[in-house]
Amino acid sequence: MFVYDAKRFVLTNRAIFETAPLQLYCSALVFSPQTSRIRRQFWDQIPPWIKNIPKVQKDWSSILQSLDGHSSMVRTVAFTPDGKLLASASCYGTTRLWDLSTGASRGILEGHSYNVAAAFSPDTLLLATGYDDGTVKLWETSTGASRGTFEGHDSFVWAVAFSQDGQLLASASCDGTIRLWGMLTRAAHGTPSCHRHVSALVFSPDGQLLASASNDGTVKLWDPSTGAACGILQGDFSDVIVVAFSPVSQLLACSSQNKVRLWDPSTGASHNIRTNDDNFDCVNALAFSLDGLLLASASLDNRIKLWDPSTGAARGTLDGHSDSILAMAFSPDGQLLASASGDKTVRIWDLPKVVSSDSVDGETYVSAVAFSPDGQLFASASVDGIVRLWDPLTGASRGNPESCCSDTTAIAFSPDGQLLAYISDAEFGIVGLLDLSTGASHDIFENNKSHTSAIAFSPDGPLLACTSDSTVRLWDLSTRAACGTLEGHSDRILAMAFSPDGQLLASASYDNTVRLWDIKTKKTIEKLDTKTPIKELSFLSNCSYLSTCQGILELKRLTNCESRLQSYSPLFPLRVSGNWVKVGEENILWLPPTYRPRSLSVRDNILAMGLGSGEVVFVEFDPATIPLGESIVPDSQQGV
Repeated sequence: MFVYDAKRFVLTNRAIFETAPLQLYCSALVFSPQTSRIRRQFWDQIPPWIKNIPKVQKDWSSILQSLDGHSSMVRTVAFTPDGKLLASASCYGTTRLWDLSTGASRGILEGHSYNVAAAFSPDTLLLATGYDDGTVKLWETSTGASRGTFEGHDSFVWAVAFSQDGQLLASASCDGTIRLWGMLTRAAHGTPSCHRHVSALVFSPDGQLLASASNDGTVKLWDPSTGAACGILQGDFSDVIVVAFSPVSQLLACSSQNKVRLWDPSTGASHNIRTNDDNFDCVNALAFSLDGLLLASASLDNRIKLWDPSTGAARGTLDGHSDSILAMAFSPDGQLLASASGDKTVRIWDLPKVVSSDSVDGETYVSAVAFSPDGQLFASASVDGIVRLWDPLTGASRGNPESCCSDTTAIAFSPDGQLLAYISDAEFGIVGLLDLSTGASHDIFENNKSHTSAIAFSPDGPLLACTSDSTVRLWDLSTRAACGTLEGHSDRILAMAFSPDGQLLASASYDNTVRLWDIKTKKTIEKLDTKTPIKELSFLSNCSYLSTCQGILELKRLTNCESRLQSYSPLFPLRVSGNWVKVGEENILWLPPTYRPRSLSVRDNILAMGLGSGEVVFVEFDPATIPLGESIVPDSQQGV
């Protein structure tokens, strides 16, 4: 057990050990599971400035490794046939090779354009990658040296695949063609013109068929030896995104929208695993395990679901990515599943652990969080509409869950802490109130069917501000009537906050600006430019500064507003930026992948984070003892 625990400890934290080794005593010990022997043995080494240790999971999760390093979304992953290496390709033309036994990088292959496809040859010697300029490149796996380029497509190469004997390489493009390349001659073997747009292709296990998928709603079958068409599979599909053959049979899986269908190409018979389920979001990746006993599907809800393809029964759920999952691959021994995501990471999942005990099917991620005005209560809301109340100092539950509406994206306490305003269905702007004493909830208005992403009460209570695309709308809660708008942003507003005296409101937008508004005149009194959009902000107690996810912003218009009990007035500028908890501009605590928030809030020296797993964790810091400027993190890592 100690050896296993040590292996998991190292694999989980390898990236941070190499760049900021002192985080071994901070992040690694704090976020290791309760049963970790290393955590227990070195518990007294956790620094005292982490005042309240967050409640962590009991055992190691199913995420064996998280591979960080790409600077853009990762579009594809592929294992070598021997299972020792993994290739991951990102949109910026970079392909990375990883040693799976250690998690170490084994090399970077630099393409010259957008990279969307990758596949290893059966003998592991070559890696093929496809690009947006229509080319397919070959690389030597052991050295990373270029071994040639295939040219012929007129547009994006969306998929590449080697035949089982390694004699052919197939490439599919959105120019509507599939090209077959002879690996001995390096010449085009055939060029079937088959679809409007070819999104995926795969060889059958015996190499006798090549299946291609298209946005024309069909799956076509080809004889790879001749390039001749030999069948077509059609259903009630508008487009087919991905296809996968079972390695042990001729069973073919394909996906379209929220549907997964299994076909027998020899008979044309088919059946659906699951359809017309609102929670089963658009499926954009499929993969069979090597024994054919599991089918993995990934969708835009950032989750992977595992199925028994013979019965359609659910076998587990993998939750951990913070953005859409774009590709998956099983390891040759069937013990691992690799997933690539728009969150710029690759996750390696321990499948036996998932299937046996680690499924979290039915849970939903925390989509919104908020502190009460006095800081004694904390609320979290998940996308299924469940609201939970917590004691932020102890992390203990403070009452039974209440339900508002599904797809809750933002919440805010009233000044007296009795009401919770919520945004449900951000695209249509439904705003409601939840009475925390009775549990009753009701919609109070529909915000002109416009995107509503932020909501806030004025400190004295009569006003409720909510965003409406690029506009802030003000409502009088006593009459439930609109009482003004704040207009000036040129793009959607992401965050806003009232000043402690209620006279000012700050708003941040995708237009890379923060605006300061006078509530009485409804006019902008200050505009601040930012490098990137700000997603969280609040006033410091004297109204001269804003605390944001990018640091402190100084307001040129100084005011004399007094701090009230209801005001949010941090003792020090605590925030989360990227994978780090920061104080000011200094990184103090690295957040491992499992603990990177989907939503967060800061109150004084307490950081509260809503996770993709549906959990809420609290970390309390002691501002007086944090050794700022004393190499918690090397200088090279500050601001990373």
